[in-house]
Amino acid sequence: MEFFNSALGKNISFVRPAYFIISGFIGIPNIKFYYVFLFFVYVVSVLGNTAVMAVIYLDHNLRAPKYIAVFNLAFVDLFSSSAMVPKVLDIFLFNHHYIPYNNCLTYLFFCFTCFSMQSFNVAALAYDRLMAIFYPLHYRIKVTNKSMLSLIASFWVLVITLVLFAVGFITRLSFCKSVVIQSYFCDYGPLYKLACNDITPNRIIAVFGY
Repeated sequence: MEFFNSALGKNISFVRPAYFIISGFIGIPNIKFYYVFLFFVYVVSVLGNTAVMAVIYLDHNLRAPKYIAVFNLAFVDLFSSSAMVPKVLDIFLFNHHYIPYNNCLTYLFFCFTCFSMQSFNVAALAYDRLMAIFYPLHYRIKVTNKSMLSLIASFWVLVITLVLFAVGFITRLSFCKSVVIQSYFCDYGPLYKLACNDITPNRIIAVFGY
């Protein structure tokens, strides 16, 4: 096929397509009503998360470890919505189903970084409440703003590293079967299953990482 940027004649052992096709919501009747609803949900999400971050930032009484985690959760939710929803609307509402190879991997990276960070952020909030329950008298000593910031920063580093690792394994795949991704975004599972070489490392990452 012409859209495969194959360099097999140059001793390169992989085939990278010029683009992928996102086909997740194609064929569903009256789906445009869902996109309108999704747009309003996105607007509410942006306004709500921005308001939460502004209140925490401006109110000095909320400068506590718990609210640092809440601030980060609102930021991650805002970031994930902005990474996911506008592109979904562009793909399906305006019929831009083709996404270049590099853009797809970038889209995947930001989406999965946000999704993973949301889970770790909930873990940070759970840790805060756990320490408050088990050590009520020593809570302010054990859980400080500095320790919470360090915990959240370590989560960011861990998540970015793991997602980069996962995306790196996508780049070693050859895509010579199809370029149609059966999802509504560049999803890791449907993407690596399109490959025609060994996908064992990707399958392990999908099972244990996502």
